[in-house]
Amino acid sequence: MIVLGIESSCDDTSIAILNNNTLLSHICSSQNNNSFGGVFPEYAAREHLSSIDPTMRMSLQQAKCKLSDIECIGVTNRPGLLGSLVVGVSYAKALSLAHNIPIIGIHHLEAHLVVPQYTHNIQFPYGVILLSGGHSMIILAHSLGQYEILGTTKDDAVGELFDKVARCIGLKQPGGPEIEKCALQGNTTIDLPVPLRGDMSYDLSFSGLKTAAQRKWNDGDKSDIYRSNLCFSLQNTIYETLKERMMNVWMKYCTENWVLVGGVAANKYLRNRLRELCDENKRKLIVPPANLCTDNGVMVAYAALLRAEDKLYDDLSLRPYARAKL
Repeated sequence: MIVLGIESSCDDTSIAILNNNTLLSHICSSQNNNSFGGVFPEYAAREHLSSIDPTMRMSLQQAKCKLSDIECIGVTNRPGLLGSLVVGVSYAKALSLAHNIPIIGIHHLEAHLVVPQYTHNIQFPYGVILLSGGHSMIILAHSLGQYEILGTTKDDAVGELFDKVARCIGLKQPGGPEIEKCALQGNTTIDLPVPLRGDMSYDLSFSGLKTAAQRKWNDGDKSDIYRSNLCFSLQNTIYETLKERMMNVWMKYCTENWVLVGGVAANKYLRNRLRELCDENKRKLIVPPANLCTDNGVMVAYAALLRAEDKLYDDLSLRPYARAKL
C-alpha cells in the first residue's frame, strides 16, 4: 500500500510517502520563529498555507509517483495548534475528495510512539518515554490504540522548558538544539533542583526547574562559560528527574523494551544517559533517528499504514482538535 502522510500540527510542514515499509520520499519545510521568540500560532498557520502544496509536489516528485498512485492519506488531526491542523486536514480532505483516496486522521502522539516500529521493527507491547514541546509522558503501549498512561507532566513539558530557558539566556529558537549545543562547552555543574525529588509517583514536572534556571541566569555573571555550564546542568537535572521516575516505574512494571520518542528525544545527551540507565537495569531502549524524533510526515504515514491494515478509515467529516487524549 502506498500511503501519504501529512504533518502540520505545529510549525513544520512535513509530507512523506511510504510504500509499505519502504520510504519513497520525505520533505520537511521548517519555519523560522526567531523574530517571535518562539512559535506564533497565526504566523505558523499562514506559513503552512503557503508551503503545504509545494511540499506535496516535491514529495511526489521525489517519490516518482502521482496522486493517482496514492492508496491512503494519513493526516495529523489532533492535538496541536488548531490553525496549523486546519490547514493540513483541509488539504488532506481536498485530496481525498478530488482523487477518491481513503483518509485517516492520526493522533500526533500515537504517530510518535509507533515510529520505532518502522525504524527498528519493535512490536507491541513496549514502554514509551515521550518527550516533546507540548508533552512529557510515560506510557505502556499494549497494542494499536491501547495505551496506558502511567505519568504525565503536571505543568510544563521538557520542550517548553528548553524553549523558555533558551529565550531567557539569549539563545535562538527552537531552544532544545541550541541548549544542547551550548552545553557541550560546559564543564561545571550549577546547582538546580531536581523536580519531584523523592516523590514515588510516575508524574513529571518542569515548571519549577524552568524558573530556577531563569533565576540562576539572572543572578549569574551572564558570561559565555556560565551560559554553557547552566545548559549542561539543565540537561543533567532533566535526566535526574527522568531517572527517578523510571526507577519508580520499574519497581512495579517489568516491561523490558522501551522507546524514547518526541522532539526532545533528538537530544544526544538525554539519549545516551537514558540508554545507559536502561542497560544498567536490564532494559532495552530504542530511539529513532533524530530526524524521525521531531515532527515528521514519516511517522504519520506509518501510523496511517498500521490503521489502514485494520480498516480504521475516517470520512470527510474528519475534524481537527487542538486537544485530544491519547
